[in-house]
Amino acid sequence: MVINDRYLPLRGVGDSSLVRGMTEGVLFINITTLVEQIELWLKQRIELSLCKANGKAWWSSLPPKVQRNSENRHRWATAQIGVRRAGPSQDIAWLSMGDVISVLASLSKNDWQSCLQAETYRKKEFERALYKVKAFRDNYLAHPKPREISKFEMATLARTVQRFPTILKPDEWNQAMNLLGKIKTLSPDGRMQLLSIAMSFNKHKSETLSKQVECPDLDEPPYCNHDRKLNRRTTNWRVHVIRICADYDSGGYVFFGRQD
Repeated sequence: MVINDRYLPLRGVGDSSLVRGMTEGVLFINITTLVEQIELWLKQRIELSLCKANGKAWWSSLPPKVQRNSENRHRWATAQIGVRRAGPSQDIAWLSMGDVISVLASLSKNDWQSCLQAETYRKKEFERALYKVKAFRDNYLAHPKPREISKFEMATLARTVQRFPTILKPDEWNQAMNLLGKIKTLSPDGRMQLLSIAMSFNKHKSETLSKQVECPDLDEPPYCNHDRKLNRRTTNWRVHVIRICADYDSGGYVFFGRQD
């Protein structure tokens, strides 16, 4: 989750300048995609976790109420579009956002931590944040209103989602913030070169990017004077984060600090 937050401006956590700078249409599209991706990610994690613990019987490990809700949705869909198009009834896709929250709430703290690959046991805090996302989804996406969603409402959702990584993975989040801080200290040309390398990623670019990010300060290889480079695991993690930042920020305005 740390590296999936596309609403974190380089200028600092909580800065709403990114939201202010977006047009209404672009902001709405990104917010809609964000909510969808959160729900899909949670369903994927739940299915993987339950399959690992229960094998083929994973569906029966869901809370009975969740099973009934899902069966009712499948039954309705079958009546509307037919059995073939509706697909199997025991599919994680039939869970609603409320069902997802219920499943997570039913897990023990250890199982919850394993399911979400969390560093913490802050289960209730994450649940409260999820309910805020669910409220936005239900009120504005699942049941559209005859008025536009305000930028304030979208920014409020973005701030809620920004809390996800600080709840689930605070250590990794701090590492990501430190990495973005290192990017910020590079020259404008250096930031754009880093973005270019990350965007046009191949075997050659992989070696180039790895050489640069193994430097604690992201100095280019000829200029790095550090006696000790970062280890392979940290280097690979940095490459992964920078590549995802580049995917989300192809213009370089958010994570790479470009200013025209």
